[in-house]
Amino acid sequence: MKRNWDTHELEEHFTLSTEELHTTQAHKTKATRLGFAVLFKTFDYQGRFPQTRAEVPAAVLAFLAHQLDVAAATESDYAWEGRTFERHRAVIRQRLGFREATATDAEALTNGRLSMLWLRGYLLWRRFGRRCFPVAVRSVSSPPPPYVWSV
Repeated sequence: MKRNWDTHELEEHFTLSTEELHTTQAHKTKATRLGFAVLFKTFDYQGRFPQTRAEVPAAVLAFLAHQLDVAAATESDYAWEGRTFERHRAVIRQRLGFREATATDAEALTNGRLSMLWLRGYLLWRRFGRRCFPVAVRSVSSPPPPYVWSV
C-alpha cells in the first residue's frame, strides 16, 4: 500500500459508512474497534488483509482512528495474530461476500472451468474497483459462483 495519502484519497477510500461504523463500534475495546476498522478498510481497498501493522500507513491509521474517536496509538494494543484477528478476518470476508479459497477452487481454476471467469473479474476489479467483480461473474455465468478470495 502506498505510504503518502492526501485528504481526498483518505476520504474516498477509508471513510467508514454508517453501517461500517456501527459494526466497528460493536467491538468491546478501542484497540479491537480500530484494528477491525483497519482490516476492513484495507481489505476493501486492496483486496487483501495487511499481515503486520507496519503495512498500514500512519495517515490511514490516524484517519480511521479519528472517525472512531480513539487515539491512533491504541492500535498498538491490537493483536495481529490469534483468535480475534482470525475472527475479524472471517467476519470481513463474509460481509464483503468473499470466502477463503479451497482445493476445489484451485482445481477449477487450473482446469480452465473458472480461470477465464476469474481473470475477467480480477482485471475489471483492478481497473474499476471491488464492486465490479460480482458484475463480471454474473455476466459470464448464471447463477454466479461464490466469490473466492485467498487471503
